[in-house]
Amino acid sequence: MPLKQIAAATRMSPSKAYVYLATFIHEGIVAQDRDTGYYGLGNFSAQLGLAALRQADVVTMAKDELSALRDKTRCATCLAIWANRGPSIALKFDGDRQGSFVIRLGHVLSLQHSATGRVFMAYLPATTLAPVIDWENAAGSVDKALFPRDTRAAKADVGNIRKQGYSTTEHEGANGFGAISTPIFDYSGQMVAAITLLGPKTILTPEQQTAFIPVVQQTAQLLSSKLGHQRSLTVEAPAPATPLRAARQRRA
Repeated sequence: MPLKQIAAATRMSPSKAYVYLATFIHEGIVAQDRDTGYYGLGNFSAQLGLAALRQADVVTMAKDELSALRDKTRCATCLAIWANRGPSIALKFDGDRQGSFVIRLGHVLSLQHSATGRVFMAYLPATTLAPVIDWENAAGSVDKALFPRDTRAAKADVGNIRKQGYSTTEHEGANGFGAISTPIFDYSGQMVAAITLLGPKTILTPEQQTAFIPVVQQTAQLLSSKLGHQRSLTVEAPAPATPLRAARQRRA
């Protein structure tokens, strides 16, 4: 930015802003372009940012946000991270609207047949997804009807998830429970976790889902921003049809 804009943004006179900038340049916090005279972040600022990102732990960071989301919705909330068998529950808060349903830490959700799994399918690379799809298809699933078997339909499903930024299912982990799941991204635009809201279908009706979806998305966006994510940096992940097709070819 030029000096004039910086002075206006900081509500200082240009001469006063210049004194601060000169000090920041000396400390490496700010750098000035020799050709344009514009100011930007210096090397020390970059080092501070990288140090903060290295210390960022999405599980620890999500505790307060997931607890607040549970309080707002009265539904169970959980954070899933990628494990060797697929999306695994790393953090959870039980809701007072969940009845006897309990989801355990470490539980691995279906990649193809859960709202959480489909969010991961929409954003993770094909090489990461293919082994888990192979394993799920070999082991079988109790909820196959929830996910289209046709490759084109599956591609359209996760394509919609990428477009709208969330996934829903009629039940997840137990019959009669609905789910809303949204992705969390890091500074590089890669998906690192998913937030999922769980509740009985009597509570998560279509109308209530419509009301809860933006609340869940706001929580995920807040955590993404804390990890350094900016929407303009989002990386377009490969379409999930590739691992589905590859898995069928290997079985054939």
